[in-house]
Amino acid sequence: EADEVSSALSSELADSLVNIAMDQAQGWKLNCRQLADYTRSIRSRILRTIHLEFHWSYPKGIFDSLDASCIMCNEEKVLDIIDGHGSQAMKYAVPGLGPYSPRPSSHNKSLKGRDREHHDASKAMILPVSCRDEISDPTLRKGKQTMEIRVDLLPPSVSDLLFVISPTNSRDLSKFTNLRSVVVDADSEGSEILADNEVNYQAKFGDECAVLISIYRLEDELWHVNKINSFGHGSHRDYRTVMKKILELGYPRHPAMRNLVPPVLDRIQEELNISHPVKETRVHLTEKHALEMGYAVELSANQKAMTTEFLQILASHAFPQAISETLWLSSARRMDQKQLSINEAIFGDAWRLRFEFGWTFPPEQEEEDDPTPFFLDAACVIFEGQALRELVDYRGAHGVRWVMNGVLDYRGYWVGQIPIGDATGGAVKHVGGDFNYTAREGKTSMEVQFNEIPLGVTDMFFVLSSHSLPISPFSDITMQVKDSTHKDHNISDVFELTPSTEKDTALIACRCSRSMERTQWGEGIWNLEMLSSSSGGQAMDYRPVLQTLYAIQASTQKSRQVQWPYKGGFNGSKGREDPRSLIRDNTVRLDGVSSADAVMLGGGLHLPSIGSKSSARRKDSEDGTGTRSVPLTARGVDMARQMS
Repeated sequence: EADEVSSALSSELADSLVNIAMDQAQGWKLNCRQLADYTRSIRSRILRTIHLEFHWSYPKGIFDSLDASCIMCNEEKVLDIIDGHGSQAMKYAVPGLGPYSPRPSSHNKSLKGRDREHHDASKAMILPVSCRDEISDPTLRKGKQTMEIRVDLLPPSVSDLLFVISPTNSRDLSKFTNLRSVVVDADSEGSEILADNEVNYQAKFGDECAVLISIYRLEDELWHVNKINSFGHGSHRDYRTVMKKILELGYPRHPAMRNLVPPVLDRIQEELNISHPVKETRVHLTEKHALEMGYAVELSANQKAMTTEFLQILASHAFPQAISETLWLSSARRMDQKQLSINEAIFGDAWRLRFEFGWTFPPEQEEEDDPTPFFLDAACVIFEGQALRELVDYRGAHGVRWVMNGVLDYRGYWVGQIPIGDATGGAVKHVGGDFNYTAREGKTSMEVQFNEIPLGVTDMFFVLSSHSLPISPFSDITMQVKDSTHKDHNISDVFELTPSTEKDTALIACRCSRSMERTQWGEGIWNLEMLSSSSGGQAMDYRPVLQTLYAIQASTQKSRQVQWPYKGGFNGSKGREDPRSLIRDNTVRLDGVSSADAVMLGGGLHLPSIGSKSSARRKDSEDGTGTRSVPLTARGVDMARQMS
């Protein structure tokens, strides 16, 4: 390819320079010398080796030197740390032991077993990054440390090389002067200098290291040099603090960009002057390392009147300035308002919520012709006080009956799926599932339209059940509440559900209950309480799990004596109440979501990159950032801001 480029360049030069200007007015040809007359051949050379030279002076005291280190990163994580002792990946649990291994030194005599074999096998390797000999002159009180980088041997995944210096014996860099870093093309004639970086200010007391320069690769597959010159804590004795410093500087690129999200959300909350946190709805990093972030401001019914005021704040000129100020401080002065774009904020109701359940299949068996044992069925059991009102699963509403064999039972009677009537008015639906047999994972969801739930409904239980297997072999059972109307808006965190027994086939995941008492969020508050309690029963026979739910309702709803019809039940006469009207919520109350109208504000930002045994708990996200959501209280989850 290099020869083709050279040939093409020579041809282009000859074609472009052979045509000279003509003086049409005089009618004679200019006899000018052409560059093509002197261009005989063009030879290409691949950039293979570069040297990083670090110069310093130590004017006073006992002469000391500097140790240079290279921190190698890709877009997501640190790959290796290389210094004079070789690779430090094993010491700091950095997954970069593939092409990078410690060099032979006395520091590695303690290696044993497999680590020693790995080290011995790497002696003959040509390492991409290595430290060369140090040159010191105590007479002139100057020194130079050189690191060699074989650019042609670096893996394609490597995107950034950061170079750090720290004193060998001194406490900090305050006594070092004339700090300088030079990038040299080692293969060129006369060692051509590609970049020269001189630190123009003196290190202060306590500055233990300095990140001087970085060499990085972009989408054009070309290597670039960036001057940093930033002092901080940490040294070659302990790189943990140094790695925190480079994260502040924006390396690795993607984690550093994601770390900008929490400060921005906190600043939006401060600008709107609201007590509850602002949520992120979508965080995405583009191919050009730009950060795209969506956010949601959840408002209760009492805050609906403030919607116009909030929209005006978000559309004002002061809002981008406030966000850019936060970015400037959070990104170590790397980003300003020129690199920030904010989309127009929108608002809307968030009544339709989706209860999403996920799980991992049981351990693989020898014969798995029937996939049914891998499924978990989701069902929603609706109560009106102590009375069973409806049951909805993948077959739809079951049609709960109040009279069975001529006997009236105010608690309701489940006789199986009867496709006649729906006591929820279509507010609760099963929306299907998704199964990945390769990853052995399953997912199913129930959807609830909260503003269409009949007023008599007080509680809704969500139950998972298995057809033939106990539920305990299923692992990683999770639940999350999401907003079906607004994409990427998560109402709650991901909760892990743990069965309390090993033989039961059903798991009561949670309960949504409504309290009509007035709270700071309004009236008709919906509250989410995690249960994660095992029970018997499954989709073909819900009677065991219904008995468990009856017991839960009996303990949380006020009890009353059952009134039989022949003893004078409700007949509509004056002074006599419907027995069901005597059922009221007890003192167990969780602040939750108002059933009145509520709104949600949302918007987006775009930031380009510069360089008992039964329990329920929140599940942390893999990148470590997690999601901002409602807190888990002693009795459940505060869903006051979730119906925004």
